[in-house]
Amino acid sequence: MILKTQRNIFNIMASTNANSFIYYFKRFPFIGKILPHSIYGNITLKKRVAVLSQLLKVFEHLFGKALFIGLLIILPVTLIEKNPSLRYQSFIHIFFMISFIGSFLTSSIFTSDRNKYICIRLMRMDAKSYIVSTVLLQDLKDILYFMPVLMFSAVWMGGTLLQGFLLTIVLAGSNLIGEVFYLLFYSKTGIILCKKPPVVVAVGVSCLAAAYIPVLLHKPFILGELIFHPACILVFLVLNILCVCVVARFDKYHSIAAIIIKGSSFTVDTNKVIGEARFSDVAMREKEFTESDLKSDRFENRKGFAY
Repeated sequence: MILKTQRNIFNIMASTNANSFIYYFKRFPFIGKILPHSIYGNITLKKRVAVLSQLLKVFEHLFGKALFIGLLIILPVTLIEKNPSLRYQSFIHIFFMISFIGSFLTSSIFTSDRNKYICIRLMRMDAKSYIVSTVLLQDLKDILYFMPVLMFSAVWMGGTLLQGFLLTIVLAGSNLIGEVFYLLFYSKTGIILCKKPPVVVAVGVSCLAAAYIPVLLHKPFILGELIFHPACILVFLVLNILCVCVVARFDKYHSIAAIIIKGSSFTVDTNKVIGEARFSDVAMREKEFTESDLKSDRFENRKGFAY
């Protein structure tokens, strides 16, 4: 289910993003005429461009993760802690506080974005399939992108490659725990807690205070022995397996999607559309369509990419 859903999402977003790029490229004077009108229907080319775009995003994400770890953890530890024996413990302390407490700062399940709007609202994909596959894939991406960065950082700060790998698991697992917490809270109360400004501020302040104040006082919590203990690792893995089961079995995603996806946040301004209609490559005339073309109920039985 996950692979099939993600393949459909990829196809939908490949066409959507490619169409947007083609449209705005063709608006450039002179060079915009290079692309023929027929390129809108070239699905193979769009998929190739999408694959290339995803490959470029891999490097973008790796750089972003390296910047995140470098600016928020390595740089503060290097500037604050001059004692070599405490430097690695300070690194682990800040990392754990930002990873675990920070996982409650937001929730991708309850975040509305353009992709959700297009896939669930416009393309009529099943809300549960979309959200479950996206959340689990994002967790996998976190592991893949953070792993090389954290393994290098752990060795740089005085640890081992294995410890860097385990820190990656802690980070991805903490994010999943945060998602499940907000999911269960919504299930019991009907309240989207992560959308409440006081909660977000409280979590953010608590995260920063817990991460940096002990390090500033040169008294970081000795968390390494706990995090890297085999029993602790086993408990953490079991907890994350349970979290995956909760995400997969949860049955209120349709109501969540109905609440968080607001069409007004993603629709285009009417005046802007009218003003841009003068461009012949996207202009639509009523005579170009037959009466049967205008009957949208012909596609009611289709969903997702087929729709």
